[in-house]
Amino acid sequence: SFLSGEVGPDKIILNPQKWYEENCIELHLGASVKKISKKDKSVIANDGNVYPFDKLLIATGSSAFIPPIKGIQNKEILKQGIFTFRNLDDTQAMLNWAKNSRKAIVIGGGLLGLEAARGLVCQGMEVTVAHLSDRLMDMQLDPASAAILKKEINKLGINVLLEHCAEKVIGNGHVEGLRFTNGKVYQADMIVIAAGIRPSVEL
Repeated sequence: SFLSGEVGPDKIILNPQKWYEENCIELHLGASVKKISKKDKSVIANDGNVYPFDKLLIATGSSAFIPPIKGIQNKEILKQGIFTFRNLDDTQAMLNWAKNSRKAIVIGGGLLGLEAARGLVCQGMEVTVAHLSDRLMDMQLDPASAAILKKEINKLGINVLLEHCAEKVIGNGHVEGLRFTNGKVYQADMIVIAAGIRPSVEL
C-alpha cells in the first residue's frame, strides 16, 4: 500500500507505542541482541543491557533470497537500481529510484512480486514480472486459477514472462537491462528481486 501510494508509512505500523504500554509489553526498539546466555537465562544486547527471561522465544524473521544472477553478487550494486522488497527502507528506496525510472522488471511471480509490480505500476512505470515457474503464484494456485490471475495482472498493465530464469544484469554501474538463460534481453532501469525468503539465523 505504501509503494502504490495509497497510504503513508505511518499507516502500515501494526501497533503504536501506546498499544505496547497498555498491554504491559516492554518494547525495546533499536536493540540488537549480541548474545544469549542459557546458563544465566538472559539476553545481552549490544549496548550492554541484560534482559533476564524465564522463557525465550526467538522470532527473528527472514531476509530476501537473492538468486545467483551475474551482476548482483556484489551488494554495492544493489544500490544502483537493484532492490529487494522486504521492509519500509526497501520500499522508500524503490520509490526514490522510480521517480527517475521508466521500466522495471520484478523477478518473482509470487504474492510479494505481484504486490511490488502493482505498486510500481501505480507509480507510472512499465512493469514486467519474470517468473521461473509455468504459472504465477505456483505455490498457491492450480493452472486454471493461475491463468485467471495472469489475465487480471495483464489488465493492470503488467507484462508477465513465465518460465524465465534471470542470468545476468546488463549495465555498467547502473541497471540497463536483464538477460535470461533463454538468451532474451529486456530493458530495465530498475530490478526488484522478490524470489522468496530465507530465515534470519545470524543470531
